[in-house]
Amino acid sequence: MLIESYQKGGYQVLNIKEDLTISSDVSELKMLISGYMSRKVLNIALLFTKDSYLYTKSISILVQCLELVREHGGSLAIINPNEDIQDIMNTLDFNRVIRVFPSEDDIAPPAAAADQKGSA
Repeated sequence: MLIESYQKGGYQVLNIKEDLTISSDVSELKMLISGYMSRKVLNIALLFTKDSYLYTKSISILVQCLELVREHGGSLAIINPNEDIQDIMNTLDFNRVIRVFPSEDDIAPPAAAADQKGSA
């Protein structure tokens, strides 16, 4: 799996450069996030391609990644999810536990986002 990684707005962005399909092996994503957790990089934002789709296997890995990040006191986010991913997130009620940023420019650290909600 081709993943570009960089820091932005208090998050480690994992830009997944290939489309997720039913045959994609996303277990590498969990191993990568686990490595960041062990290095105390606790806020992870995922950026999928516009043609990616979350199938059962990838949803399972995403849930495992969420649990891992939460166990370490971190935050998991998805940047600009396509309509299919957003529909899955809504159906599974992931929006309550996974932050969604409309774009990379909207990424803000978890504390800053909480402050913005409080002032709205």
